[in-house]
Amino acid sequence: MHSHKDFLTLLLRNSALPWYELSDVPASEIVRAYCPKGANNIEQSCTNLVSPGSGDALMVNVETTFDPEYGWMFDGLTQSVSTGEMSLDDTMTTFIRFSNGNQDEFNVLFGNNMDTINSGYCLDLFHSGSKRFISGRCGGKGTSVERIVVSEVVAINADYLYIYGEDAYEMSNSDVYASRYDSLIIGAGIVDGIISNYSSVYVQTFMVHNNSVARLTLDQMQQFCAKISRL
Repeated sequence: MHSHKDFLTLLLRNSALPWYELSDVPASEIVRAYCPKGANNIEQSCTNLVSPGSGDALMVNVETTFDPEYGWMFDGLTQSVSTGEMSLDDTMTTFIRFSNGNQDEFNVLFGNNMDTINSGYCLDLFHSGSKRFISGRCGGKGTSVERIVVSEVVAINADYLYIYGEDAYEMSNSDVYASRYDSLIIGAGIVDGIISNYSSVYVQTFMVHNNSVARLTLDQMQQFCAKISRL
């Protein structure tokens, strides 16, 4: 891992690049990059910035509430956004910047999660008694962290669950999984093909990296999270 000085040097080197690109991670390896925060309207908020017109976000069921400051403001009842179909496998890394986290009920921030053949790809908020947790799964691995969550930038892959500005939490073996070509749902999850576990979270930024060869390192996850936090 880089020293603090090296990390600052990398931030400066990457500052001239778009937020979805690093000096050693080209935009061509980013398959989805949405930035509802700062968008002029809901249509613009759905644009896949790395490839406009291909992989744009899709409203599911009903139109999601949009605000240029808070981004997509999900109601926890019926609103969600789909990435459209893409490769879901253990080389992917997913990033989300959100606020209004709610752990009083089981909420899925994003996911294509529990079904009969796959332990899923998801990031969840939930509680057990008086304890509050954030948990994630990717490529057959998962972890849960006891932590109150309100507003965060989080990255997850099959190695780490990383909360920006904190330690990274290593993923452990979870369940069997199978790579698939499918959608991620933002603001909810998919269980046995049915969208459920809606969240009342607000999403400002969402990004997926996948070059189908190797997942991002922790250093790269940290650098991307730093850039996303400044949007």
